[in-house]
Amino acid sequence: MQPPRPDAPLILVTEDNPLHMKIFVLNLTFKGYRVLEAENGLKGLELAKTEIPDLMLVDLTLPKMEGWEMVRRVKAEPATAHIPVIVVSARRPQDEEHEARELKIDHYVSKPFNPEHLMELVDQTVGRKNTEPEA
Repeated sequence: MQPPRPDAPLILVTEDNPLHMKIFVLNLTFKGYRVLEAENGLKGLELAKTEIPDLMLVDLTLPKMEGWEMVRRVKAEPATAHIPVIVVSARRPQDEEHEARELKIDHYVSKPFNPEHLMELVDQTVGRKNTEPEA
């Protein structure tokens, strides 16, 4: 597998579970995306502001700052408000519907998740049909 191209979309993954983080990173890298990793909401917010990713994958139950609070702060900043968000959480989507609608979340994926389905959503959200690196 080749490293992602320097112009490949940048995905910020904010996830505190090391196994889930590894699954995200392996799948995204395999698809040709560049990946930033944040193990808590505070680091995710900092990286969103400094790196301006093309997409954020966010867990809701995070240390240091909850996922919704992180997303709320990202969406409140003019420089980062445009960043699409896919929430990937063990929380029931029905319980989170109000926040998801209020913050204009692009997709909500429940854990456990199907990595193939999640990658399809990532591709759709960043507007790329084929993200695999060229040989």
